[in-house]
Amino acid sequence: MPNLQIKGSTSNFLMNWMFATDVLRVMAIGILLLLGVMLFRVRRRDQHVYLSLAFSAALISYLIVDWPPAWQSPLAYFLLAGAFAIPLLLWFVARALFEDHFALRGRHFILLAVVVLVDYGIYFLNTSVLATTNRLVKTLGSFLPQALSLVFVLLAAFSAYVGRKDDLIEARARFRAHFIILTAGLASLTLLAEIVLSQTASPQPLEFLHKLAILSVTGYFAAHTLEFRSGFFIAQPEPAPAFEPPPAELMSKLQKLLGQDKVYREEGLTITLLAKKLGEKEYKVRRLINRHMGFRNFNDFLNQYRVQEACEILLDATRANLTILEIAYHLGYQSLGPFNSAFKRQTGLTPTTYRKSHARD
Repeated sequence: MPNLQIKGSTSNFLMNWMFATDVLRVMAIGILLLLGVMLFRVRRRDQHVYLSLAFSAALISYLIVDWPPAWQSPLAYFLLAGAFAIPLLLWFVARALFEDHFALRGRHFILLAVVVLVDYGIYFLNTSVLATTNRLVKTLGSFLPQALSLVFVLLAAFSAYVGRKDDLIEARARFRAHFIILTAGLASLTLLAEIVLSQTASPQPLEFLHKLAILSVTGYFAAHTLEFRSGFFIAQPEPAPAFEPPPAELMSKLQKLLGQDKVYREEGLTITLLAKKLGEKEYKVRRLINRHMGFRNFNDFLNQYRVQEACEILLDATRANLTILEIAYHLGYQSLGPFNSAFKRQTGLTPTTYRKSHARD
């Protein structure tokens, strides 16, 4: 009789955990759907919104396919595609959020298709007879998908980390740390837990904590997405408040450094060094360049002036003997690649083509 009581209490305990986990699962799905509707209504013309919607749909697929009753449905094989795509889509979303010039290309869709197909192949291999008879195949089948996913999660965290010092949008600069800690941290811990528990069923309390973490992260993103400032997600600067005119003295000193001293030519110039040259606090310089001059990141600010002078040099017949590389070094670039990219982004032409076309004119 005591054994029956123990078994009964254990069963009730597990049932309570499962019910609580399912409640959190439904709540997380609801928040993701709400987030998707709000993003689509407000910013439907931005391609980055569709990327976020795809990521939300993939996360919903993961939450559903992770639900035991869904395993018996043929729809589960379709939902697996969304679950497989989560890490890669996370990386794309991070790049869209934190890289101002990121745009989806054909190669991104090809990479997505390859990753999903590889994961499908590993999944079916891991569930085949070969995996049950060959320990090496089973081990690799359990480890490789998580390892591949972990690579994309780390790339997403790196996208949020790199360029943080050059970010001129205050809300986005703060959000970078939150993104790394919440999103990449959650995804990394989930993947590591799946690796550790690949040979055993996840304890029900762990499943509950996992769904609670997903609910917390999606709730955080939903709350903050509804109050994103202008320029956070769409390519436009943060507007200056009507009562806040540009600081005349600081603007004058900055224009002198740019126009007379050509400070933008200095190799390795950062917003911190520029603030020291101006004798002002760094946050004031950031706000001036973003809110009153319209730049989202410091590199674009420097490139504006560097490319403008490059055009003048390329049109000057007396300096026709200068090579493109010499011009790039003269303007503060450390290599030719970033100069060519910045020049083409601003003018639509490479420096060489620009020089040749205007020489003919």
